[in-house]
Amino acid sequence: MRSKIPKIISGILAIMLIVWLGYALLPPARFWIAFEFVSAMLVAVGCVGELYLFHLPSGRLKREKEKHHHLESRFILAVAVGVTMELFALSHAISEATRLEQDIASANERAGIAEQKAGEANERAANIESNNLVLQKELQPRIITLTQITNFIFLTEKIINVPVKISFASGRNETVNFAYQLRDMLNRAGFMPETNAGTWGINPDATHIWRRTRAGDTNWPSVYLYVYGTNGCFNSRFFAYEFTNKFARPIVNINDPETVGCAILFVLKQIGINTEEGSNSEIVKPNEFEFYIMDKAN
Repeated sequence: MRSKIPKIISGILAIMLIVWLGYALLPPARFWIAFEFVSAMLVAVGCVGELYLFHLPSGRLKREKEKHHHLESRFILAVAVGVTMELFALSHAISEATRLEQDIASANERAGIAEQKAGEANERAANIESNNLVLQKELQPRIITLTQITNFIFLTEKIINVPVKISFASGRNETVNFAYQLRDMLNRAGFMPETNAGTWGINPDATHIWRRTRAGDTNWPSVYLYVYGTNGCFNSRFFAYEFTNKFARPIVNINDPETVGCAILFVLKQIGINTEEGSNSEIVKPNEFEFYIMDKAN
């Protein structure tokens, strides 16, 4: 028995040395794969050996019984060592699974943050594109489209025709061009220029002064309606109208220029032309009105 103890100790030390060298030299993944493979082989060999000895009874002689018992002990030891190694491998697998789960959660969190940042970047890009489109639109000259002209003629069919004066802020070709477009649309609808109108039925006027109500304000009107008034307040004129083709079409059959001007302004708003209105006692006389074409704000 004493002669076997050094061998047992040497075997244990040899196994520990092999395990340590494997852990030091091999990558962690390969080491644990080899560790689990060896443990599974030990369990398998031990179980097969036990099954073999179970079906192979020991002899009657003492020596045969001792040999049978010796083999059975080795197979049992193989199973015990293999299972013990499996427990070590299981503890490592649990820690690795926990770490992997944390890595996955961290990766998902990073992916969520990246997705959020990508969404924010897309939103900023969309806002920039939208702002560029708005800026491009603001830089384009004002035009009155054929659809607007068609709708204007239809909506003013029941407004009595009176002469309409158009003046504009002199100095910009874009303003003159838009004033002429408005003049042409009014002419097609039957609202001709006044008898003393200037060239093309529009009148340059440098006496009108328009000031911005706040710095950077670009939302000011293209067309401003002036009617006579001494207190600076605009008193809207009332008129009947009918709903047709999703529009409210004014009905004015009395020769009242100020009411006609308000009805035309009402139509201009409906076809998408930016307008405002006010009163003045110097620009217009009683029972008169005038459309003043503003310069673009930009």
